Amino acid sequence: LSFPYFWVLFQILILLNIAYSFGIEYKNGKIRDCLIAGNRKFINVVLGKMFPYVIIFSSVAIFANVLMFNVLEFDLSSSIFSIIAVCVPFILATCSIAIFLFSIYPNLPIIISFISMFGSLGATFAGVTFPVNAMYPFFEKLSYFFPIRHFVVMTDYLRYESHAFIYYWEHLLVLMSFNILILLATVILKYKYFQLGVRN
Repeated sequence: LSFPYFWVLFQILILLNIAYSFGIEYKNGKIRDCLIAGNRKFINVVLGKMFPYVIIFSSVAIFANVLMFNVLEFDLSSSIFSIIAVCVPFILATCSIAIFLFSIYPNLPIIISFISMFGSLGATFAGVTFPVNAMYPFFEKLSYFFPIRHFVVMTDYLRYESHAFIYYWEHLLVLMSFNILILLATVILKYKYFQLGVRN
Protein backbone atom coordinates (compact mmCIF):
# COMPACT_ATOMS: atom_id res chain seq x y z
CA LEU A 1 0.00 0.00 0.00
CA SER A 2 2.97 2.35 0.36
CA PHE A 3 3.23 2.78 -3.41
CA PRO A 4 -0.32 3.99 -4.22
CA TYR A 5 -0.56 6.05 -1.01
CA PHE A 6 2.52 8.00 -2.01
CA TRP A 7 0.90 8.94 -5.32
CA VAL A 8 -2.36 9.93 -3.64
CA LEU A 9 -0.41 12.40 -1.49
CA PHE A 10 1.63 13.46 -4.50
CA GLN A 11 -1.58 14.22 -6.40
CA ILE A 12 -2.77 16.48 -3.56
CA LEU A 13 0.59 18.28 -3.62
CA ILE A 14 0.31 18.87 -7.39
CA LEU A 15 -3.29 20.08 -7.15
CA LEU A 16 -2.53 22.54 -4.36
CA ASN A 17 0.63 23.94 -5.95
CA ILE A 18 -0.98 24.53 -9.33
CA ALA A 19 -4.12 26.10 -7.85
CA TYR A 20 -2.06 28.34 -5.57
CA SER A 21 0.22 29.39 -8.43
CA PHE A 22 -2.73 30.59 -10.49
CA GLY A 23 -4.71 31.86 -7.52
CA ILE A 24 -1.97 34.13 -6.19
CA GLU A 25 -1.63 35.84 -9.58
CA TYR A 26 -5.38 36.43 -9.66
CA LYS A 27 -5.46 37.67 -6.08
CA ASN A 28 -2.55 40.08 -6.55
CA GLY A 29 -3.89 41.38 -9.87
CA LYS A 30 -0.84 40.35 -11.87
CA ILE A 31 -2.72 38.71 -14.73
CA ARG A 32 -2.11 41.72 -16.97
CA ASP A 33 1.66 41.29 -16.47
CA CYS A 34 1.34 37.58 -17.24
CA LEU A 35 -0.59 38.39 -20.42
CA ILE A 36 2.10 40.81 -21.56
CA ALA A 37 4.77 38.18 -20.92
CA GLY A 38 2.63 35.59 -22.73
CA ASN A 39 2.21 37.69 -25.89
CA ARG A 40 -1.36 38.52 -24.80
CA LYS A 41 -2.56 34.94 -25.22
CA PHE A 42 -4.14 33.10 -22.31
CA ILE A 43 -2.97 29.71 -23.57
CA ASN A 44 0.63 30.96 -23.31
CA VAL A 45 -0.01 32.12 -19.74
CA VAL A 46 -1.54 28.79 -18.71
CA LEU A 47 1.10 26.60 -20.36
CA GLY A 48 3.94 28.90 -19.30
CA LYS A 49 2.96 28.76 -15.64
CA MET A 50 2.29 25.03 -15.77
CA PHE A 51 5.47 23.93 -17.59
CA PRO A 52 8.00 24.49 -14.73
CA TYR A 53 5.74 22.58 -12.35
CA VAL A 54 5.51 19.65 -14.77
CA ILE A 55 9.31 19.52 -14.92
CA ILE A 56 9.66 19.71 -11.13
CA PHE A 57 6.98 17.11 -10.41
CA SER A 58 8.35 14.79 -13.12
CA SER A 59 11.78 15.00 -11.47
CA VAL A 60 10.23 14.13 -8.10
CA ALA A 61 8.38 11.21 -9.73
CA ILE A 62 11.62 9.86 -11.24
CA PHE A 63 13.41 10.13 -7.89
CA ALA A 64 10.50 8.43 -6.06
CA ASN A 65 10.37 5.53 -8.51
CA VAL A 66 14.11 4.97 -8.43
CA LEU A 67 13.99 5.05 -4.63
CA MET A 68 11.09 2.61 -4.37
CA PHE A 69 12.06 0.11 -7.07
CA ASN A 70 15.86 0.28 -7.21
CA VAL A 71 16.75 1.14 -3.61
CA LEU A 72 13.87 -0.26 -1.55
CA GLU A 73 13.33 -3.08 -4.09
CA PHE A 74 9.55 -2.98 -4.41
CA ASP A 75 8.23 -5.76 -6.65
CA LEU A 76 8.19 -4.80 -10.32
CA SER A 77 7.52 -7.10 -13.26
CA SER A 78 7.92 -4.40 -15.92
CA SER A 79 10.69 -1.89 -16.54
CA ILE A 80 11.09 1.08 -14.22
CA PHE A 81 11.07 3.24 -17.36
CA SER A 82 7.48 2.11 -18.00
CA ILE A 83 6.46 3.30 -14.55
CA ILE A 84 8.23 6.63 -15.07
CA ALA A 85 6.61 7.00 -18.52
CA VAL A 86 3.06 6.75 -17.17
CA CYS A 87 3.89 9.29 -14.44
CA VAL A 88 4.08 12.09 -17.01
CA PRO A 89 0.47 11.82 -18.31
CA PHE A 90 -0.67 11.46 -14.69
CA ILE A 91 1.10 14.70 -13.72
CA LEU A 92 -0.29 16.51 -16.78
CA ALA A 93 -3.82 15.25 -16.08
CA THR A 94 -3.61 16.36 -12.44
CA CYS A 95 -2.35 19.81 -13.44
CA SER A 96 -5.20 20.07 -15.96
CA ILE A 97 -7.77 19.23 -13.28
CA ALA A 98 -6.31 21.87 -10.93
CA ILE A 99 -6.33 24.59 -13.60
CA PHE A 100 -9.87 23.68 -14.66
CA LEU A 101 -11.24 23.73 -11.11
CA PHE A 102 -9.55 27.07 -10.48
CA SER A 103 -10.98 28.54 -13.69
CA ILE A 104 -14.54 27.69 -12.61
CA TYR A 105 -14.29 29.55 -9.32
CA PRO A 106 -11.06 31.59 -9.02
CA ASN A 107 -11.33 32.33 -5.30
CA LEU A 108 -8.07 31.14 -3.72
CA PRO A 109 -9.18 30.14 -0.18
CA ILE A 110 -12.33 28.34 -1.38
CA ILE A 111 -10.70 26.56 -4.31
CA ILE A 112 -7.80 25.41 -2.12
CA SER A 113 -10.31 23.86 0.29
CA PHE A 114 -12.26 22.21 -2.53
CA ILE A 115 -9.12 20.87 -4.21
CA SER A 116 -7.92 19.44 -0.89
CA MET A 117 -11.21 17.57 -0.61
CA PHE A 118 -10.98 16.41 -4.24
CA GLY A 119 -7.45 15.14 -3.70
CA SER A 120 -8.39 13.34 -0.49
CA LEU A 121 -11.29 11.59 -2.20
CA GLY A 122 -8.73 10.30 -4.67
CA ALA A 123 -7.56 7.79 -2.05
CA THR A 124 -11.00 6.18 -2.07
CA PHE A 125 -11.68 6.45 -5.79
CA ALA A 126 -8.25 5.06 -6.60
CA GLY A 127 -9.26 1.85 -4.84
CA VAL A 128 -6.63 2.24 -2.13
CA THR A 129 -8.99 2.39 0.85
CA PHE A 130 -11.90 0.46 -0.71
CA PRO A 131 -12.10 -1.68 -3.89
CA VAL A 132 -13.60 0.34 -6.75
CA ASN A 133 -15.37 -2.66 -8.28
CA ALA A 134 -17.18 -3.24 -4.96
CA MET A 135 -18.65 0.28 -4.89
CA TYR A 136 -22.17 1.17 -5.95
CA PRO A 137 -22.26 1.56 -9.77
CA PHE A 138 -22.71 5.34 -9.52
CA PHE A 139 -19.55 5.75 -7.42
CA GLU A 140 -17.62 3.33 -9.59
CA LYS A 141 -18.41 5.51 -12.62
CA LEU A 142 -17.59 8.64 -10.63
CA SER A 143 -14.09 7.27 -10.02
CA TYR A 144 -13.28 7.78 -13.71
CA PHE A 145 -13.16 11.54 -13.08
CA PHE A 146 -10.13 11.11 -10.82
CA PRO A 147 -6.74 10.83 -12.61
CA ILE A 148 -5.27 8.92 -9.67
CA ARG A 149 -7.70 6.06 -10.31
CA HIS A 150 -6.35 5.46 -13.81
CA PHE A 151 -2.76 5.90 -12.68
CA VAL A 152 -3.08 3.35 -9.87
CA VAL A 153 -4.70 0.81 -12.22
CA MET A 154 -1.88 1.26 -14.76
CA THR A 155 0.90 1.02 -12.20
CA ASP A 156 -0.71 -2.05 -10.62
CA TYR A 157 -0.59 -3.78 -14.00
CA LEU A 158 3.00 -2.65 -14.54
CA ARG A 159 4.05 -3.91 -11.13
CA TYR A 160 2.55 -7.35 -11.57
CA GLU A 161 2.35 -8.01 -15.34
CA SER A 162 5.29 -7.96 -17.75
CA HIS A 163 3.04 -7.28 -20.77
CA ALA A 164 0.80 -4.76 -19.04
CA PHE A 165 0.04 -2.39 -21.94
CA ILE A 166 -2.65 -4.66 -23.40
CA TYR A 167 -4.56 -4.32 -20.12
CA TYR A 168 -4.19 -0.63 -19.29
CA TRP A 169 -4.17 1.21 -22.64
CA GLU A 170 -7.78 2.37 -22.16
CA HIS A 171 -6.86 3.97 -18.83
CA LEU A 172 -3.93 5.70 -20.52
CA LEU A 173 -6.26 7.21 -23.14
CA VAL A 174 -8.65 8.43 -20.45
CA LEU A 175 -5.75 9.91 -18.50
CA MET A 176 -4.49 11.75 -21.57
CA SER A 177 -7.98 13.04 -22.38
CA PHE A 178 -7.90 15.10 -19.16
CA ASN A 179 -5.54 17.49 -20.98
CA ILE A 180 -8.53 18.81 -22.93
CA LEU A 181 -9.46 20.59 -19.71
CA ILE A 182 -6.48 22.92 -20.22
CA LEU A 183 -8.10 24.34 -23.36
CA LEU A 184 -11.47 24.60 -21.65
CA ALA A 185 -9.91 26.33 -18.63
CA THR A 186 -8.14 28.78 -20.96
CA VAL A 187 -11.46 29.76 -22.56
CA ILE A 188 -13.14 30.18 -19.15
CA LEU A 189 -10.27 32.25 -17.72
CA LYS A 190 -10.15 34.41 -20.84
CA TYR A 191 -13.86 35.12 -20.51
CA LYS A 192 -13.64 35.88 -16.79
CA TYR A 193 -10.74 38.28 -17.19
CA PHE A 194 -12.41 39.90 -20.21
CA GLN A 195 -15.37 40.54 -17.93
CA LEU A 196 -12.98 42.17 -15.45
CA GLY A 197 -11.78 44.55 -18.14
CA VAL A 198 -8.61 42.71 -19.21
CA ARG A 199 -8.37 42.91 -22.97
CA ASN A 200 -6.49 40.45 -25.16
